[in-house]
Amino acid sequence: MSELYIARITTKGQVTLPLELRKFLNIKKGDYILFEKKGSRVEIKKMVPPNDFDDFARPIRERFKREGITPDDVEAAIKWARGVIENHRPSFSVENDGLFMPRPFPVPPPGRETAPG
Repeated sequence: MSELYIARITTKGQVTLPLELRKFLNIKKGDYILFEKKGSRVEIKKMVPPNDFDDFARPIRERFKREGITPDDVEAAIKWARGVIENHRPSFSVENDGLFMPRPFPVPPPGRETAPG
C-alpha cells in the first residue's frame, strides 16, 4: 500500500517536502532533487552527483556514437545557439535517458510549418 503525504505550495510555487520523505530519501540542505514526469504522475528522486566526469559523460558519448553525432554537429549547434549561424537550427530528440541531443539542419523554406525530421 502506498503512503500519502500532503504539502502546501507557496505563492512562489515552492513546496516543502515532508520530513518523512526527506529522511527516506536522505535529503539534506543543499541537496538537489529531480522531478521526473511519467504520464500524469511525477516521481521525485534525490540527485546523486557522479563520482567523476567520465561516469557523467559516458552516456552522452555513447549516445553521440549511436546516433552518429559528430564534434562538427555539436559545434554547429553551439554556433546556431549563439546566433553565429542564422540559416541552421538544431532539432532536439528526447529518449528515455532524458538527454537532449542537438542535430543541426537547414531552416525550412518560408511557409513550411514543420522542419524535416
